Amino acid sequence: MQTYRDHHDELYLSIVEPHFRLVFPVFNASEKDFIVEARKKSLGFKCFAFTIRCAAINRDSFSTYHHVCWYLSRIIQLHNKLYSRILKNNLRMDIDFVPHIGVGNTLNASQYKDWVDTWNTENFEIKGRNKRLSIVCYENDVVTQ
Repeated sequence: MQTYRDHHDELYLSIVEPHFRLVFPVFNASEKDFIVEARKKSLGFKCFAFTIRCAAINRDSFSTYHHVCWYLSRIIQLHNKLYSRILKNNLRMDIDFVPHIGVGNTLNASQYKDWVDTWNTENFEIKGRNKRLSIVCYENDVVTQ
């Protein structure tokens, strides 16, 4: 996965490691309250295995570009669990939550379709394990934990 990103992720390769985003940006809770809530809701989190078998183009809801994604479904339950109590009003009903790992980003929009077609002409299967949850902040092209 990282090797593919080395060649196809000109926007985020040096900023963030492969990840699943579970919560969209939150603007109506303090950072402290958000962290307390996220930790509380993720207590008992158990690592899980995943398998990725499909590539697609997904528009990033918070920017003007698209990215190539590998999709999976196992993390929807944790996403839904996190959006309760103080985070409940932050659930974006106008944005579908599609669990994915972004593996390719470019400012050249015509490149996306070629990447997806190339991946999907092959029968590929990427297996992995999610071993930890992290609370991160992304601001000004910097990720902090």
